[in-house]
Amino acid sequence: MPTPKLPYLLTLPLLALSISAAAIVPAAAAGASEEAVRILTRARATDAKCSYLTAAERSELQRYSARAEIAATSQSSAAAAKSAMSAGKAESAGIACSIEAESDVRETLEAARQANEAAKQVAEAPAPQKKKPGAAQPKAEARDEPSQRVSKGLGFYAKVVGAYYLERECRSLSRSEAGRFWRRIADLHQSTVAANGKRAVVRVMANARNNASGTSCSRNVQARIRRGYEDVLSR
Repeated sequence: MPTPKLPYLLTLPLLALSISAAAIVPAAAAGASEEAVRILTRARATDAKCSYLTAAERSELQRYSARAEIAATSQSSAAAAKSAMSAGKAESAGIACSIEAESDVRETLEAARQANEAAKQVAEAPAPQKKKPGAAQPKAEARDEPSQRVSKGLGFYAKVVGAYYLERECRSLSRSEAGRFWRRIADLHQSTVAANGKRAVVRVMANARNNASGTSCSRNVQARIRRGYEDVLSR
């Protein structure tokens, strides 16, 4: 069995966002949690076979995995969480111990740390204060029109994330290209959330994921993936 390509780790840094936005787009949150379970289980099973991590790192990865399983169970079902775990173990069975496998395990641990830190920031964020009746309202700042906001990032984000989810279906990029694609989109995600808010970004993610699901990997689709990859790298 060939070694699977680089795990698609974008889901892990976005896991905290998807969990916090579960009330906005429940399906997107559930899908993110299940994918996180699959990737984390794969990393744990690979480490168990190859012994890459220290005892402390292994315990840390186990904690993140347990949290993802709880999230997947609550947002979807226990059966869905178990299915994701089985898929992760099956993928690990086809991975030979190597430098590349160790890199995948450590990148998964690092991405899980990012998700955990993001979740803490969401939990610790102060609740917005309610305005008192009759209180003087501060002068409203000039806001961009929707079309301007799209031109500042959301439209571009939708394009490249759409290509990313298509790549998850088609796996047309090389291993190194897939890694670069993930890292650039993960960086882009942060600035897009800052400019447009979590709600808008979660909706774009959900639409991209739904549109890509079950797609036929034609030449046109592969060309779209390539364009999205090149666009995000050139930005």
